[in-house]
Amino acid sequence: MKSVATLEHNDNIAGELEKYISSNTPVVVKGLRDFPPLNWTIESLEARYGNVDIRIVVSDSQNFVYSDKQERTIESMSLSEFIDKGIRNLGADGKYYALGRGFSTQFPGLTEEIVLPTALSQFFSGSGRFLERNVWMSHGGTRTALHFDAQENFNVQVEGEKCFWLYPTENKSMYPMKMNSQASYLSPVDPRNLDREKFPNFSTSAGYEAITSPGDMLYLPYGWWHQVDTTGEQNLNVNFWWVPRWKLIRYWSQTLRGAFVLAHRAGKHPHKRAQEQAANKTN
Repeated sequence: MKSVATLEHNDNIAGELEKYISSNTPVVVKGLRDFPPLNWTIESLEARYGNVDIRIVVSDSQNFVYSDKQERTIESMSLSEFIDKGIRNLGADGKYYALGRGFSTQFPGLTEEIVLPTALSQFFSGSGRFLERNVWMSHGGTRTALHFDAQENFNVQVEGEKCFWLYPTENKSMYPMKMNSQASYLSPVDPRNLDREKFPNFSTSAGYEAITSPGDMLYLPYGWWHQVDTTGEQNLNVNFWWVPRWKLIRYWSQTLRGAFVLAHRAGKHPHKRAQEQAANKTN
């Protein structure tokens, strides 16, 4: 397992980072400056937005894995209830992970704070980028299944730490779920507990490790496979997703898999569908 390269945030960070983005190679920028969410804590967000309802993922363990037959279980609860059940008192009735996608838009004034310095934000500025800003919360010990995002990703650690195991865009040795499914971006492989009999060709030598602490920003390239573990009593993280344009063609297999996911979900992210289903039940 190789370590991901690091850069120190400096006046020339844009030029140094450009090399990694162009080559679709991960890198950690350390000592991030002038980013307001670095002043947040989970408690400070609760004080501001505790009564606001958010969407959360529910699992029977802290290892969040998903099936190609069934979408993840999503529920709605107030931010304070989530923090109580999912962080302060890890409930026997299930484990919880606050959904990042669309999270920030529910809280007045929050999106305006999720702004990177110009030297970094220039990489996703311009038309056709479809920028998303997201906030993620969990208890330490949470693990997300091996998967890839059909988007570029700047991932900033605010509280606690995250350990990323990263693998390049090559798909065959990752044993992805079938192409024509709503989970074609997922793999059943658990690299940290590898079953070599089931997955004999899994490429352990291709892996990279990145550990991010508060103030660190990981550039997670388009289409790279990653499994993520959180550490610390509680974990708070902010990320930026955007569409990379020319990489959609260069890494066409990842793009095609992402398209199948959207097709199976009728063009809607499961968070949006869960929201609509909850509204229908209420009506």
